[in-house]
Amino acid sequence: DTIETLVSKQISTSADIISAHLIINENTINSIYIEPVYHSKDEMMVHILSQTNNHELAGRLIRRQLYLDNHLSPLNGQNRGEDWRMTPMLVYYANKIAQVNRFLYHYVMNDDSYIRSKKTWEQQKSSLMQDYTNYSSLVAFFRDKEKRYYDIVCEKSALKVFRMLLKALEANDKAFYDKIHMEIFKYQPEYIKRAIGDKLYILLRLPFSYVFLPAYLKMGKQ
Repeated sequence: DTIETLVSKQISTSADIISAHLIINENTINSIYIEPVYHSKDEMMVHILSQTNNHELAGRLIRRQLYLDNHLSPLNGQNRGEDWRMTPMLVYYANKIAQVNRFLYHYVMNDDSYIRSKKTWEQQKSSLMQDYTNYSSLVAFFRDKEKRYYDIVCEKSALKVFRMLLKALEANDKAFYDKIHMEIFKYQPEYIKRAIGDKLYILLRLPFSYVFLPAYLKMGKQ
C-alpha cells in the first residue's frame, strides 16, 4: 500500500514532497534510513546537503510540477551522484514537505547493477567523473542562492573531489591525479580547508603532491 499511503498523505497535507522510511538491502546487510521529522524545509535542505541524513530520491512521492515548472531533470548519461544533485533541487522549489512515519520502500541492490558490479579502473574513473559532473552541477545551481546552502555544497563537493584524488593514488594513475588535482583548486581555499584541513591543503599546494601526499597519509596510519 506504499503508493496509496503516500498519496493519502499528499492529499491531506497538500505537500510537494512526502517522504517515508527506507531500507536499502546490500546482500545481507540492511541499511535503514529513518527519515527525520523535519520542522521546516530549511532543516531538511541543510541535512540533505550535509549528507547527514538520507538524500535518496527513493522512498519519496514528489509532485511532478516541481520537475516541469522548474525545468529539472537528471543530467543525460550521468548515472552516479544524481540523487545528491536532484533531491536538493527539488526540495529548494518545494513549498511544503511532509512525512509518513513508516517503512514504505525496500531497495534491494542487485550485484550486477551499474553501481555494484565489479569495474575495471577505466570504468571506475568514468563513474567518478559522473559523480563529479553532478557535484559541479549542484554547485552551479546554488551559486546565486542562499550562501549557507552554497557553502555546504562547496565543502562537501571539495571533500568528494579529494577522495577522487585518493582513488587515483590507490590506482597509481598520475595522469588522472593531475587532472583531478586541477579540478579541486577550482574551489575557494576556504572550502578545501574546511573539507580536508589546513595540513592536507598545504600538501596539495606542493609541486610534487603526488609523491608527498601518500607519504604523509602513510605516516598518519602508523
